[in-house]
Amino acid sequence: MARPLRMTMMMRIASLLSTPSWKKSIGWRPVQFLKPILLLGDEPRGLYQTFILKPLMLGYGVGRARVDSLLRGGNYYPAAKPGKPGLRPIIIGHLDRRICSSLFVQYHRTALTSFFTQSHPRVIQHAGGLEDGAIRFAKLIQSAMGPQVPVPYIPSEAFDPMVVIGLDCKNAFNSLGALGDGYVLRPGDSISHCASFAAHILPYASQFYQGDCRLFLKQQPRVEAFPCSMGVHQGDPAGLSLFCHALHPFLLRIADKHGSCLFPLYADNITVVGRFSEASAAVKDIVDTLRDDLSLEIQPRDSKIFSASWIGLPPDQQDAIRGFLWARFPHLRSFAIEQEGIVLGGIPVGSTSFIQAWLSAKLTSLDEELRLLGDLPTLQYFLRGIDPFLVLEACSAFDTSVVRELGNAFQWPPHVVRVPGGTLSPMEFASFKRQLPYAEGGDGFTPQAGVALSAYYVATANFLQWSASLPWMRDSNQLYSRESGLLWDSDAPDQPLNPMLRTFSDLGELDRAKESNAIPLPTFFRIDGGPPFLPPQRAVTAHLMKTFPPHLERKAHLSEHQRG
Repeated sequence: MARPLRMTMMMRIASLLSTPSWKKSIGWRPVQFLKPILLLGDEPRGLYQTFILKPLMLGYGVGRARVDSLLRGGNYYPAAKPGKPGLRPIIIGHLDRRICSSLFVQYHRTALTSFFTQSHPRVIQHAGGLEDGAIRFAKLIQSAMGPQVPVPYIPSEAFDPMVVIGLDCKNAFNSLGALGDGYVLRPGDSISHCASFAAHILPYASQFYQGDCRLFLKQQPRVEAFPCSMGVHQGDPAGLSLFCHALHPFLLRIADKHGSCLFPLYADNITVVGRFSEASAAVKDIVDTLRDDLSLEIQPRDSKIFSASWIGLPPDQQDAIRGFLWARFPHLRSFAIEQEGIVLGGIPVGSTSFIQAWLSAKLTSLDEELRLLGDLPTLQYFLRGIDPFLVLEACSAFDTSVVRELGNAFQWPPHVVRVPGGTLSPMEFASFKRQLPYAEGGDGFTPQAGVALSAYYVATANFLQWSASLPWMRDSNQLYSRESGLLWDSDAPDQPLNPMLRTFSDLGELDRAKESNAIPLPTFFRIDGGPPFLPPQRAVTAHLMKTFPPHLERKAHLSEHQRG
């Protein structure tokens, strides 16, 4: 059985990994980290894919111009939403903060999921740690709205159907932090975890933020302020959790007032499902509450109303419904009335023709912008949860276009460009990336990527060291003492971090990998006063080849001596 991580080992890891070794001519190289992980079981391998391989695939750039971006955490460019031209870059921010906060949320996933899904039967936040949240969010709304059956043209039925009203917050994440008046309330005992989580995460997260803004934690009889953020970064798990916690208590209060409505949430995507007359009243309360208590504004032009019963109605009936609703509910006049479908959390819901048209527009946009992207995005986020017969062909077409573009750009032989079966798994996509020329940032384990890997382990070590020092980590359900050096959660042996703890339990393996000098030491130089750049290297040793799939050996330039 794998031993728990001892504090002495953890401190040793932290001291080794916390030094900026990438600035020196020696240091830890990818194989020294990857071999212990890949030689272990499925759980550490899954952590490697989640925290290392997947982020490398999703946003670190290529070539010399991207090295600074890699060191800062990378840029991820999702395609534009329909109707919004151009790319919409999301700056992920500092890599160390991103991974540390991600590990924090992963560690608390069970508690977060319980709080956001069970604190109220009709207010469910799907973005606070829930697995496949976007899919569950869209499926819940589909189920609540009922079947897509047009109703007869009878005002009492056609004008008060089951609807979903989607609210778009204006600059939600940034506004909550930048205005400095987002409040995480301390409610009753039934949802006390809201305040306790914020109290734990805020002091930790604040070290990664700059500025004088604060997120306030109300604790009677005083109010304690924690430094927070100049704006919560999109893609930052800790900031996302803070936003969700700040929003949740207010929606619980509104839900108690409107007992016939359901309130599915996905981060700042706020929806209300119910009969139109009741849902419209709930929306008015939400708009007023967000403005008065959180200083968040709703963006009407991106807020939408949709009912499955409106699908397929003749144009004259659609016009009559629109006119009636705007006359009866003037506070919703600026909301768009969608009569074929609506996009919720990046997933289209509605008629088959609406979904197909949305997918076609998305694929066209991605295909047109593919050449403009430094990093190739995937369609997984946009396509998960949609009917399989619509997804398979779309995924196949996109994967094929990606491979074709890569083949054209790097002059691959025809047999490489041809994709067997038409689709690519994530690992197959990674293998294609490893076949790119080193000078263009290819091969996920070049020295450039080694910088990112080192940063991931620095983040992991810092997180473990920090978390072990917290008093609340030493409660009754954990085995911890400075004398014995144990850090282990006896009630949750399968928590995501526990395999990571076991991964680091054998430093001897890391030492032996370090001594083997599996990858030649890189040399460093600076470009225009910028950060150190690691020049591309093609040297691959047999030691490295043993670590990765055997088919890659055909692509590597190994001498007979190295193969032996």
